[in-house]
Amino acid sequence: MAQAQAQKDEAQKIFDTESAKLQELQTKLTEAKQALETAKTNATKANNHYESLLNADKNLAQAQTAYDQAVLAYNKVQADLATAQAKLASAKQTQQQAQAELAKAKQEQMTLMNFEKAYQAAQSENPARKLNVHTVGNEKQQPAKKNNVLPQMGDKNSLAGVVLGMTTTLTALDTAIVSRRKRS
Repeated sequence: MAQAQAQKDEAQKIFDTESAKLQELQTKLTEAKQALETAKTNATKANNHYESLLNADKNLAQAQTAYDQAVLAYNKVQADLATAQAKLASAKQTQQQAQAELAKAKQEQMTLMNFEKAYQAAQSENPARKLNVHTVGNEKQQPAKKNNVLPQMGDKNSLAGVVLGMTTTLTALDTAIVSRRKRS
């Protein structure tokens, strides 16, 4: 029996040692399971972060495309603005030229009216004068008004001749300006 008791004590020691080892291994197993759960959680976080990085690339590509389109639109607007400004400057220049020509035409009209008044005054001073009859082809042309007095070269009243010459010149100049405007 002593031998049985010794075997029993020996078995109890082995059992206690193995139980302690088992308890220690179960503690390590629990720690390993906790570490595994932590690792799974970290892996999920890492995977989510990775997917967000992949989406970031997509979002960056979309943002780059939108930016490129905005730059193209901006450049088009800048070009349109430059064209509009050039057209505006050209229109202003054309307007200024037209205003200058209008002012010049008004001045010429005033000058012509003054010459006509002077011519009419000269005619009224010498009513006895009659127009010469001119021949065109085989027909004689009568003047438009019989009482009209046109100065002739060498007349005493040379002012009327000068006025008539200037009036004719201004009429020709006015005709040239009008025809130039029509061509422009």
